[in-house]
Amino acid sequence: MLLVDLKSGNLTCRIAPDKGGSIYSFDYRSGGKVQPLMRPTAKGAHLITDFASWPLVPYSNRINKGRFSFGGADYEVAVEYLGPANKNSWHASHGQGWRYPWDVVRQEGKRCDLAFVLTDRRVWPSPYKAMQSFRLDDKGLTLRLSVKNTGKMPMPVGLGLHPYFPRPRGTTLQAVVGKLWEIDENTIPSRLVSTPAKYNFVTPKALDTARLDHCFEGYGGIMEIVWPGMPVKLRVTSSKNLGHFVVYTPRGKDFFCAEPVSHMPDAVNRMKKDSTTGLVVLKPGETLSADYRFEVLQAGDNQTRGKRPRNTRKANASIHRQL
Repeated sequence: MLLVDLKSGNLTCRIAPDKGGSIYSFDYRSGGKVQPLMRPTAKGAHLITDFASWPLVPYSNRINKGRFSFGGADYEVAVEYLGPANKNSWHASHGQGWRYPWDVVRQEGKRCDLAFVLTDRRVWPSPYKAMQSFRLDDKGLTLRLSVKNTGKMPMPVGLGLHPYFPRPRGTTLQAVVGKLWEIDENTIPSRLVSTPAKYNFVTPKALDTARLDHCFEGYGGIMEIVWPGMPVKLRVTSSKNLGHFVVYTPRGKDFFCAEPVSHMPDAVNRMKKDSTTGLVVLKPGETLSADYRFEVLQAGDNQTRGKRPRNTRKANASIHRQL
């Protein structure tokens, strides 16, 4: 397996281009000790779902039963098991990018650029080219993800990352969120509701008993993860077009996922009846990009802590003023 190593100060990041353009590890090293900032990939792992993070292109999360219509044509995308034990829980998941090797187009020092090209119109309405640009510095990791429509027809597009984070007991998550999409028995969004207090992450919430595989609307573009007893914490900021937030806390596992993404699950099947899905339509030659910043801070820095604002807009403004 090809691994690209980036190092800056106390930070290291290993990238696995031929494993779906994924991140193999992202660690803080000090005094001979290593603190994983993303769930470390186990030695010998071969499934992409065992890696630390991977890109979601040209859509994130689920497409119901892998079927959708667009531009007068019907499409059927490969499905896999993603829910309760019944046959209706097999859905298309997370796009094509994570299924294929990516090419290294630039590698120098603390920088690495990857590219992936899809030409098979049987699985998506238009061919496209996806890019990832990784930049590591002494304070964190910056990643830009983009997709360009290289075909002659419009195509629906969404973006996101699927990072896995360690979840030792007492791990807290803080983030600005709006409403929450309830899910049906097949893990497809069914109803938009006010976020329950226990999952309103404007104030930090411990994830020990969380049971989430849900998407939030109105994401404020910033989250913070604190691990008890660890020297550093992680602050993740993302671009404004990533207005949805998927949180996954599997029962009995020592990790969780917190994913700023551009659209809700099954968005391609909702575009006609809902203009707020977050999915966009790219014309030929157009590009959609999204930016992430994984910033490492000393654990004692409590800048984002404080009283809970009255609403999401004020919460977003309050947190950003404190950064």
